[in-house]
Amino acid sequence: CSHFAWACSSVFAAFSARCEEGLRSFERLGDLGGVAHARNTIADIARLEGDADLAEATYRQALAEFRREGDRRCEASALANLGAVARRRADPDRARETYAESLAIRRDLRDLAGIAESLEGLAGAAVDSGDDERAVALFGAATEVRASIGAVLAEADRSATQADLER
Repeated sequence: CSHFAWACSSVFAAFSARCEEGLRSFERLGDLGGVAHARNTIADIARLEGDADLAEATYRQALAEFRREGDRRCEASALANLGAVARRRADPDRARETYAESLAIRRDLRDLAGIAESLEGLAGAAVDSGDDERAVALFGAATEVRASIGAVLAEADRSATQADLER
């Protein structure tokens, strides 16, 4: 088990280094969209490694860049990622705020998979707040949206949702 963790850590470190190289290249080229995507990926890695401070700061930078670029789909994604960081920090109010903002954008875009993801995030924040009735309703709504487009929840996400429902 510790060998697996070490291997994953090594892979993340190598991938993060490549993303940092890409970030510097995009900055040199003045490619704001590339910069935003590289930052978002670096934040994803930080979140997966448990570095909430780096993840939040980097998602916020990416969010600002996505907004400057007018990339609403990625703006919504960065907001949802900030919601996940807020949940990890046990801040359900902040999580609810960012997931709700993400949901509004995704509704405007008619991004059904994104709507389901944001609803699931809101449901998790409701669980964290002790509002089980709202959580069940939100998880149900997300399930209906996913079913309407034939999208299934990834196994890891299904496990996290199940854990939330069992709390």
